[in-house]
Amino acid sequence: MSGGAIIFMLFGMIFLWGGLAISLIHNQRAEKRLGKDEYYH
Repeated sequence: MSGGAIIFMLFGMIFLWGGLAISLIHNQRAEKRLGKDEYYH
């Protein structure tokens, strides 16, 4: 594999894991702030 492909894969992994982490943190904050009932409706 070329260096560019490896770098591209690394950025892709970071982007995916970062997105998952941010979405999980956001969901936890929203549930704490609004309460689960209000959040899901």
